[in-house]
Amino acid sequence: MGNLVQIQVGDPALLPESLVYDLVGGSRWEEVAVAVLREGYASAWGAESYFYNWHKPEWALQLGTYIVEVRVESQSKEKTKEFRLAYTSHELDEFRLVEVESRRRRFRGALV
Repeated sequence: MGNLVQIQVGDPALLPESLVYDLVGGSRWEEVAVAVLREGYASAWGAESYFYNWHKPEWALQLGTYIVEVRVESQSKEKTKEFRLAYTSHELDEFRLVEVESRRRRFRGALV
């Protein structure tokens, strides 16, 4: 007799109807995934990823560097930041998301 394997099947009714991720206000931090590297390849991440073994085929990433824009809105306030996603090898320790310096400071102090 072989090993038992537990498989979880997601309920599509529980998926959000948009790609927007709503967070509950409060004082605790929330982490939001934007991409995943698993089993030697990477893809963008969203709630639908659970139904494709973590890799929705249409969201597959090629090796390279990507600019990821994250926008947070709260009531009448909005904040946007850019991050650089480095997917330059299939090694997890080289799969990095780093904040990009503000455009206003990026060119030796000259405003863009």
